Amino acid sequence: MKFTKMVAASLLAFASIPAAAQSDVGLAVGATVYGSDAGEVGKIVEVGDGYVIVDTGTHKATLPNSSFGKGAKGPLIGLTKAGLDEFVAKANAEAAAKLAAVLKPQAAIQGAAGGDLGTVKSIEADGTVVVTYKGIDTAFPKDQFYANEAGQLALPFTAEQLDQALAPQFEAAGKAKAALEAALTAGKTVKTSDGVEVGTIRELDAQGNVVIDRSAGPITLPKNLFTADAAGNPALLIDKAALDAATAG
Repeated sequence: MKFTKMVAASLLAFASIPAAAQSDVGLAVGATVYGSDAGEVGKIVEVGDGYVIVDTGTHKATLPNSSFGKGAKGPLIGLTKAGLDEFVAKANAEAAAKLAAVLKPQAAIQGAAGGDLGTVKSIEADGTVVVTYKGIDTAFPKDQFYANEAGQLALPFTAEQLDQALAPQFEAAGKAKAALEAALTAGKTVKTSDGVEVGTIRELDAQGNVVIDRSAGPITLPKNLFTADAAGNPALLIDKAALDAATAG
């Protein structure tokens, strides 16, 4: 979602440009937009269904088609460049404050049309946000998130759109899960990530943990520490040193 949807709604109160047929206004990519003082406001960089994005050189503002009138030199809006920049900067600051209040680890994420889009797993140092959705972790740029009208954390697409975008990851995850289930069978040898043999699988216990028999005695490890290697054998995601540290004592 573009923050400027909020800007667009508010700009209607400022725009006092007489309505004109859209075909007459000249709303086209590359067109120069003029302000109420007849000065240049910026260039149109995108024209969509009912909206226009204007780049002032300082900000990009998404305005409804109804904000534009036909000027002597091109499309006209009811604000000056300075006025639009000031308005957008204020809207940006308000949107950023609202987002900061809801963008937290474990926060639930809503879709553009409502519905569950998973939860925030982590917020990385570079500003990307890792989201867990249907068991898949996916990184999104922070600027794709916004606080919706209900004050909830949201992303600008529906669950159906996200399902479609992540279809390859879901397929790969399904194959990996099936391969792991096949690998975690009794009698198979387990190796650490650095290739050291640990022992053999005895069984999966009632909680789904993996019981491994080894010379020093059996150990029980959670299934999420395992993967299936290229040959379909069980392998740990940690090396021998990490395993020894985790099972010491």
